Amino acid sequence: MTHLSRRNVIQLAALSAVGGSVLGELPASAASPREPGQFGPASLSAAIVGMAVDRTTGYFVTRGQTPPKVVTYDIASRTVTDVVSLERGDGGWACTISGGKVYIGTYSFGDIVEYDPATRTARRLGTIGPSGTIVFAATTAPDGVVYFGTYPRGEVWSLQPATGALTNLGRAFPGSQYARLLAADESYVYVGTIPSHIVRIDRSTGVKVDVMPAGTPLDAGLGALAAGGGRVYAASAFGVHDIARDGSGYVEVPADQEYLVDTLTVTDDGGLLALGRLTGSILRRDGDRLVKIAQGPEGDEGRGVALLPDGTVFAANGSGRVSTLAPGRDTVEQDDLADDPRAAGPELLQSMCAAPDGSVYVGGHFAITVHKPARGISRRYPVAGEAKDIAAWRNRMVSALYPSGEVIDLDPRTGRVRSFGRIGNNQQRPWDVVHHEPSGLVLIASAPRYGSLQGALTLLDPATGTMEVRLDILPNQALNAIALDGDLAYVAGDTWGGNGIPPTEPTSGPTRRRLLREPALAPARDPRRSGMPRPPAPASPATNWPSCGERPSPRIRVPVELQGPVGRLHGRRIRPWSATKTAGGAAAGTTASSWPRISR
Repeated sequence: MTHLSRRNVIQLAALSAVGGSVLGELPASAASPREPGQFGPASLSAAIVGMAVDRTTGYFVTRGQTPPKVVTYDIASRTVTDVVSLERGDGGWACTISGGKVYIGTYSFGDIVEYDPATRTARRLGTIGPSGTIVFAATTAPDGVVYFGTYPRGEVWSLQPATGALTNLGRAFPGSQYARLLAADESYVYVGTIPSHIVRIDRSTGVKVDVMPAGTPLDAGLGALAAGGGRVYAASAFGVHDIARDGSGYVEVPADQEYLVDTLTVTDDGGLLALGRLTGSILRRDGDRLVKIAQGPEGDEGRGVALLPDGTVFAANGSGRVSTLAPGRDTVEQDDLADDPRAAGPELLQSMCAAPDGSVYVGGHFAITVHKPARGISRRYPVAGEAKDIAAWRNRMVSALYPSGEVIDLDPRTGRVRSFGRIGNNQQRPWDVVHHEPSGLVLIASAPRYGSLQGALTLLDPATGTMEVRLDILPNQALNAIALDGDLAYVAGDTWGGNGIPPTEPTSGPTRRRLLREPALAPARDPRRSGMPRPPAPASPATNWPSCGERPSPRIRVPVELQGPVGRLHGRRIRPWSATKTAGGAAAGTTASSWPRISR
């Protein structure tokens, strides 16, 4: 059997982010049908979470690669100049500069790491939470003190770089698990939490005050936070609110046609730069509006934006793509960190699917890789998001992407990507994609954005491009998983929805998962009478269906018909009846009082 070390795997890969690149001839070996064979790296990525800029040098922390890497990027030459691996962790959202050194907060260990570019050494200074802690944010005050925000304790910590001393400033807001965003000035550190609050912490006394304006779009969720010139800037789906730091007043700075402003920076001249999530917009404040000055990668999340001393705007996105906008230009130059084999590496997979022709489709961060094990060939195709799940369809594949909720069809023979559009309806995180072959439908379970509860079941007919989005399957829950048993669909939900808001539905134990039985058919047909429904069987007195491994729930019973072409959805009342198998193998049954079904 061929054995591949991590270094061998990276050396085998010849990465390019353009046009579906061949990763290389990958070894295939299996001594017998039951002995595992290795086929090389499943997915290669240089996706990032943390970003910081020091004059003309960018620093990035990868995600998905274990352990994560610190990637140094020279902005002037547009090249990766160094890559150093951390000791442990899965990634590092928190990244900031102080005194020429890079300070990083990792997950899922909650480590605080000091990286010195001059010596190429990464030193762990301490750990600021139990196992599973995510250090979500970092910022540097004007005097060089560094602050970190954590999940799930929602704490803020300070670091004195000169001594390495870490101090816990406590939970930012009572009951909040997320100290998600941070900004600091001479006197205060500001914390953006989930649910939405902007907490001002006095850096001298530790006194905490909520300064978020009431009754604004900020209530629905914060996208970014910045401070400067005695003002606090909070971003949302609306745009930006320019707030007095004592909370006494604010100015609205809208960003038209943006999904969410998720990155903010205050420039040295008091201006504002921002990035639009999914739209790829690079934005600048012009009076009391944010205006688009250039187009970055679409379908992506912002990681950081900075104004360099010569007036160049530099931005980075979660995919690992970086954009450089020269002064006086309105078109960016883009590069992908994955083009450098030192920065790229095997990543944590998002999804995997076997195709009828023997191919294996693998979803990663902003790319889908098609493996042909029999031929030892793999090819990487860029897509506009994380391929959360993939289903084989005909000789192609259907995938649903995070964070856009876009549903795509990829033809691996040509590399052509076709978009069916976005799920919309406040949905952000697809969890499961399954193909029901008899009807041709593709079913997609999804979760909403942070701060929302209602997930969706999407029914797609790839042949026609028709999509139906159902929000009434599991009220006030995300939809996480689908399993098909013939024409029965089982759907599991999560009462915590998109997180960031307390559940309204009763939970069923620590897993917070509830199993939904969805007998997903038209009424069973009586084979003796063509076109006539079989009379329903009497319902069993026991109508409870257990949640996954927990106590039974008597509540949710919604069937969805999977037979026939996709069409209009409607509901009708029926009597409770039990599952039935027809001569043709179709099943029908429900304990529901309302039956949504698909009519031809």
